[in-house]
Amino acid sequence: MEFAKRGIKNISAKNVIIVLLVVIIAVWFLFFSNIIKKECSTIECFNEQAVNCEPTKFTGIIDNNVFRYTINGYKGDSCLIDIELNRMGIGTPIELINMFEGKSMECRIPSERLNNITINQMGDVINYCSGPLKESIYELIIKKLYGLVIQNMGEILNDLDKNLFKEK
Repeated sequence: MEFAKRGIKNISAKNVIIVLLVVIIAVWFLFFSNIIKKECSTIECFNEQAVNCEPTKFTGIIDNNVFRYTINGYKGDSCLIDIELNRMGIGTPIELINMFEGKSMECRIPSERLNNITINQMGDVINYCSGPLKESIYELIIKKLYGLVIQNMGEILNDLDKNLFKEK
């Protein structure tokens, strides 16, 4: 018992101040480092947070696919947002699952554009993004366009023959 009393007496005010400062700095760091992000339960909540580039997370189903959106805050004059496609919807062809599932992209959206876009609308944000998910989206678009060209090759050749090679 006497040992415990001596231990308490040996704690100085200086040590208490140092411990309090370390705790305050740790709390400040956690708060302002964006390690702790608000968790939104709806895409509307997430889009509201995106307008001010507030560090936020949202995981939800968009067009039958499970997406994870994370706002990481500002870097310079751009808002950093990560978009990850975690899981494709039930019934999605295996080719598309292999092409998209688990892929992500990082988006750097200029602050002046944050009011005019909806994060879950790929057409609004894709021009500001880079990464494997964007590459897969463009790859699918190219495949579909190629299929349309091949499907309509007869009509295209007839139009070319009529308009390009006709005598003037």
